[in-house]
Amino acid sequence: MLMINTLHFLGISLLIWLLSYLSHTEGCVYLYGSSPQNPAPTGWDYGKWGDDWTGPSLSSFNVSPQWKCLRGRQQSPIDFEQGPSTGQKAPARLRTTWRYPPLISNGQNVSIINNGHAIQVQWDLIDSSFRPEILVPFKGLPNSTVLDVLSMTAADVVHLAKAVPYQFHFHTSSEHTLEGMFGALELHIVHNITQAEMPGCPPTGCLMVTAVIFKQREQQNPHLEHILRSASAIEGATTLLPKSEAIDLQSILPLNGKSSYLQYSGSLTTPPCSEGLLWHVFSTPVPIGKAQVQRYMELVSFKNCSAGSSQRWLLSSKALYSFRDPQLLKTQAGRTLFSGLAAVEGDTSSLSIAKQSTATARHESHKNYTCTLGAYGYNQRFTQPLLGRLIRNYQT
Repeated sequence: MLMINTLHFLGISLLIWLLSYLSHTEGCVYLYGSSPQNPAPTGWDYGKWGDDWTGPSLSSFNVSPQWKCLRGRQQSPIDFEQGPSTGQKAPARLRTTWRYPPLISNGQNVSIINNGHAIQVQWDLIDSSFRPEILVPFKGLPNSTVLDVLSMTAADVVHLAKAVPYQFHFHTSSEHTLEGMFGALELHIVHNITQAEMPGCPPTGCLMVTAVIFKQREQQNPHLEHILRSASAIEGATTLLPKSEAIDLQSILPLNGKSSYLQYSGSLTTPPCSEGLLWHVFSTPVPIGKAQVQRYMELVSFKNCSAGSSQRWLLSSKALYSFRDPQLLKTQAGRTLFSGLAAVEGDTSSLSIAKQSTATARHESHKNYTCTLGAYGYNQRFTQPLLGRLIRNYQT
């Protein structure tokens, strides 16, 4: 099948997890995002696909921004009920354009992070060799924001704002659906548009996300192989893309970014589920290999973890990793990154460029856990109600 029925798949995964848990008592099975080897858990997971993301209590300190996950009216992801033909046909002159040059690793500038909620790739923002050009139309008014384009017509004067990508990450199964059908994986490329580019944006900028849905095939996708191969299964771990390897985002996009896409106003798909984002979801799925999907589901797997050296194997005869693995939380002094973005999809509360100091994994506060694969995992949020929002359709 080109697309998979996620509820069927997840039901099987949960059944495997339950049977495994009941039959093995020496270790504990943990959802992705909650296993004990993560030194900085964020306090939420995908156990109920986002339906329990209530957020901090009002009596808690540091509760800003309040989570909108269960009370917002422009939440993401959504289902495109008519598939690629969903929505209002939009003028071609209002298309967003994408140009990503190859992101070439020097051995230090590209990080692959398992943050306990996704596999995320970030890079040095002052790397002069990586100069993408993503241009988003807007009205050019003093109160203009990234959502301008949703109300523009072919007669409007078009201004272009530059969107700067700062990270991308994956979800399985896909979060957006086409006619109720899920893809095997979904890629989110998160961009920031500064207030200098769009005057109506907040000081931290506006967010724009480009989404690519993947369909499962036997043949591997060569543009994803080195990312998945380099990623660590340890929650909280950062690894570096090997020197001279390159990430070609342009080639991952359908028709190199010239394919049809669907556009709407939505939110982050992770807490705090902030709204006001402009979403671009390509309506043509991209192939991904079956083994690559399996590898990603291992990276976000249910894990069976036990303290100490004694370990009863669950569904695997080989330990995936030990908590004291030296790869845990590699950090580099003097790296220039967007701060505060590793834990959530695109939280703008700390969206600033800052020097990241060297961090040390807090091993001393944890036992020596050994973890094995319990069952394939997932990291997706359920689709949310459209509630009358406009969807624009940009066809090729």
